[in-house]
Amino acid sequence: YPLFCRFKDIFQAVYEADWKSKYEAAGIWYEHRLIDDMVAYALKSEGGYVWACKNYDGDVQSDFLAQGFGSLGLMTSVLMCPD
Repeated sequence: YPLFCRFKDIFQAVYEADWKSKYEAAGIWYEHRLIDDMVAYALKSEGGYVWACKNYDGDVQSDFLAQGFGSLGLMTSVLMCPD
């Protein structure tokens, strides 16, 4: 049986309705990317972006970024949540 995930579509609708004009006013934007595309982008970019991840993607990202710091122990991270 196929598995259908709607999170991206639901978030896109919320973004368009509630947040797009606020982002544009601040000079920023939202863009959905797949994890493999984002890793490639991160490798060749100079930064200047926020990368919001699901839990698994965050694990991939932290291991990838830790290499730039020499090890996971030398890296800092911040958990952000509504609470």
